[in-house]
Amino acid sequence: MLTLRRYLRFAVAIATALEALLELLRCKRSVGQKPHQLVHLLGSPLQEIRPDLGSANPEAVRIGRVVERVADGLPLRATCVHRSLAVRTMLARRQVAATIHLGVSRHWEDRRLPKQGRAAHAWVSVGATVVCGGGQLERYAEVGRFGIDRLPSPTDG
Repeated sequence: MLTLRRYLRFAVAIATALEALLELLRCKRSVGQKPHQLVHLLGSPLQEIRPDLGSANPEAVRIGRVVERVADGLPLRATCVHRSLAVRTMLARRQVAATIHLGVSRHWEDRRLPKQGRAAHAWVSVGATVVCGGGQLERYAEVGRFGIDRLPSPTDG
């Protein structure tokens, strides 16, 4: 028999996974229908990582892991851009400011063969901690950072 605490943890995990699934599908649809508006979806360009963000809280790291796991289990392909948008949106709902980074490959071979999926990459950080898409970042030269000007307040619909 599950204790109440274990049951509640399980319910929160299921709800977060469902939120991640819905957000990934929404991001995939938005980017797929309006690729020319990707810059609008990414948010405002940032010159540097906001110093007030500090290090990532455990909730931000957990959200990043949940989105990665859900995306890996989908029958459709959720790219790093879809994952990054989903993570940043979910974190914004929790009043956590995050930055989406875009980078291009430092290796000429990767740029010549973009079909292999290594020509560019997107990842999310909270402060100095990467919470989504952090694998092999040394391969990429960052070309842009994007954030949200205003986090939604808890009273926003």
